[in-house]
Amino acid sequence: MKQKGWIKLYRDLLDNPTVMKDGDHLAVWIWLLMNATSKRKPVRFGGEQIYLKPGELTTGRKKIASALRISEYKVQRILSMFENAQQIAQRTDRQCRLITILNWNKYQERAQRNAQDVHNEPPTNRQRPDTKQEGEKGRSEREYPHAPSFEEVRDYVEEKGYQMDPEAFFDYYSESNWIKKNGQPIVDWKASVRTWARREREFKKSGNGSKPVIEPPKYKEFEPEPEIDAVEMPDSVRAAVNSILKEV
Repeated sequence: MKQKGWIKLYRDLLDNPTVMKDGDHLAVWIWLLMNATSKRKPVRFGGEQIYLKPGELTTGRKKIASALRISEYKVQRILSMFENAQQIAQRTDRQCRLITILNWNKYQERAQRNAQDVHNEPPTNRQRPDTKQEGEKGRSEREYPHAPSFEEVRDYVEEKGYQMDPEAFFDYYSESNWIKKNGQPIVDWKASVRTWARREREFKKSGNGSKPVIEPPKYKEFEPEPEIDAVEMPDSVRAAVNSILKEV
């Protein structure tokens, strides 16, 4: 699924000799920025499930070459140059490579919040909603809050000393796009953390949080197999068998 939202592109990029070496270098750099995840995301890498952090992506040189119509050889050289210039860090497995854009948080962390600030500006040059439905949609977009990163949630939980799983909270609301069950956006995610922690404490106090006792399965007692009656061997057959054994 394609990434949604904005990225920041700073003007001092023009002074970066590595990225501005030629058009292909610039194209690869912007492609990496556009495809890096902006929130914690589960992926398969190295034969196990890991979670991408903001500013990371899994890709391959073939995919980049195909998207930008650049040779795979040049894509490999460009990525190596970015790594040597400490623009990125990368690891590879048999299927793809994991790329981390260094200093992502420094330049991109507030891009989503700044985009939200633009939505909150007075709509002087915007067309007025013609229907109530469009008006409600525009209002919900303007009120949509800054979605926190997993690190922000984890740090807040640790700061407050809550005995709760920040990963469970983050995954739950990320899947719902930070929308409540009543359809309203979460305006204050910290308040939602406090509510989550309070309900979890009440749940444990009520006794519902105790783990059920699981009894081991009962096995049937060993039953010996029925004995098979021996069959008497005829004398002619016994004599034939004895003659064969003597020859052997």
